[in-house]
Order: sequence, then structure tokens, then C-alpha cells
Amino acid sequence: IRREAGTNLPVHVGELRDPKVGEKDRDVWWATLSARMGLKIANRLTEHMLIDVAEPISTWAWLKGAEYPAASLTEAWKLLLASHAHDSIDGCSLTKVAEDILGRLIDVQSMSEGMLEDACRSLVHSALLPTRARNNPPEPHLVIFNLDARPRGGLCQMEVDIPGATPVKSVR
Repeated sequence: IRREAGTNLPVHVGELRDPKVGEKDRDVWWATLSARMGLKIANRLTEHMLIDVAEPISTWAWLKGAEYPAASLTEAWKLLLASHAHDSIDGCSLTKVAEDILGRLIDVQSMSEGMLEDACRSLVHSALLPTRARNNPPEPHLVIFNLDARPRGGLCQMEVDIPGATPVKSVR
């Protein structure tokens, strides 16, 4: 390019998103990367809840006999994707637009939490069926789900109140 243009190429030193850059050089909306960071954080948390939590555990529950929440997942995806429009998620829109996006993200989070709860309840129910057949009523159980993408080890410390259960200092 230099061979063809010679010394006529413009040279810019510094950040192109700098507000001091002249109008003719500003092809990037310099303020959008950090605009409405709360919205961007809410979006990432919502994506995580739907993609990394609700869908996989719903699939796991389906593999164990639960009904697959296809309609709920489809609706959640539509709401999430509606929040990713060109002038929406980048934060350069009106406050009303940002509030509408946040409302959709909150709806997707609620739907994802509902699917998670349904899937966990179904998995626990199917896991405890053999126990219920032997014991009426069943013994108290503590079920912990690893929602990580990899196996985990180690200790998990918590306080749990199981009505009617004998107090225990620690469980491994």
C-alpha cells in the first residue's frame, strides 16, 4: 500500500476511540465499550444461566425421563436474542431501550431459574424412587448438583436444616 500511495497516507497516533480524535477519523463509537456496563454484565450472567445451566441440566433431566422444556427454552432464547440488537446491547441507545433490555434479561433469568428448579426436582425425584419404594416416608436426603462443566472434588461446607433429622457435625 505504501508503495502505491507514497507519502500521502494519513498517520494517526493514539487511540481511535479517543474523543479528541477529529470527526472524520472517528469511525468507532468510542464510548460504547464501557457504556451501560451493568447491562453488559446482566447480559453475560443471563447468557451463562441459560446456556451453561438451564439447558444442560434440562437435557440431563430429559435423559432421565423428564419432559424437555422446548417451548420455555425457545421463548427464553427469543427474549435473549431480542436483547442483542445492533443499537441495544452496545449501550448507545436511550435509557428506555436499556430498561427494556434489562427487563427482557430479567425475564430470561427467571425462566432459566424455573427450568433449573424443575430439572433438579425431576432428577431428585428419579434418584429417590428406589428409596421411596423401601421406606415410607423416605429418609431425608441432601442432594448437591455440580453445575460445572468438569468434575469437582473437595469439601462443601454449609448449614442445612432437615426437619426431624438427627443433628450431624459433618458429612463426607
